[in-house]
Amino acid sequence: MKNIFLLLFVVVLFLGCTEEIDILIISDVDEIERYVYDSDLGHDFFRNTNVILETPYEYTLDTGAIYSDHVDSTDRFVLAKLSSTDQKIGTVVVADYFYVTTTRVKNSDTALLKRKRELIRYGYFEKLGDDGQRFSGWQIRGFSGLINNSTGGVTLYREDNTVFRNIYSSSSDPRYTFLTSSTSLIGRINNGETLRAKMNVSGDSYNQILSVETNTGHIYEQFSESDSSVQFRTPTFHPQSWNLIFFEDFIFYSFDSLITTPPYDSIGFSLSTSLWCEPYRVD
Repeated sequence: MKNIFLLLFVVVLFLGCTEEIDILIISDVDEIERYVYDSDLGHDFFRNTNVILETPYEYTLDTGAIYSDHVDSTDRFVLAKLSSTDQKIGTVVVADYFYVTTTRVKNSDTALLKRKRELIRYGYFEKLGDDGQRFSGWQIRGFSGLINNSTGGVTLYREDNTVFRNIYSSSSDPRYTFLTSSTSLIGRINNGETLRAKMNVSGDSYNQILSVETNTGHIYEQFSESDSSVQFRTPTFHPQSWNLIFFEDFIFYSFDSLITTPPYDSIGFSLSTSLWCEPYRVD
């Protein structure tokens, strides 16, 4: 009797194993893309929060007008690929799209503008471990938030007036800076150090909006060449080992002398706006 029960058990076990078994296959490309969403460094370098704020701001060429931005919605696209010559090197492109309503208020007049703002960032990855490790051993080694910034870029100065970073690129290729020893290392600053951002181009039509975390919270401030610079103090209690300084560059035309033909919109902005960013590390 015991043998019969044993035989029946084997038959049932055999029949149960004839069903299809789903096997999860995780590719290196998938792991790089997952790194962007699920890792601490992925959040530090690719976050899309506190980029465009609702803090009111003004423009030199539009005296008395108050502007504010509101993000209605966002889209994100992430695409990773491996090097064709070295399968232990990969890159990722992260494209964030912000659909924004800008409000201009001057005296009793209110104007609204809806537009899309684009922020493209790049990560350079190396496979430093094996498949059994988190993210199959992939780690970010380089970052770029800058390509072809059209208004001449920005220079960041330290407290002693030495240059921290001269941020400019006319190339359509990403300009990587790296986390560890390299000829192009991500900039390091002291805890709570003050930085000053200054435009590299003359003329009040060329503008930047700076968005950055400071020791008193996030700021969102417009400046142009005649505004001299924007100064901010980095956080004394820094929640992230790495952080980003965001810029939006565009050309502005006075509301009272509008250029309404394309590519300009109805309240004086050039439509060819772009967002970009510069990473830094607090030592």
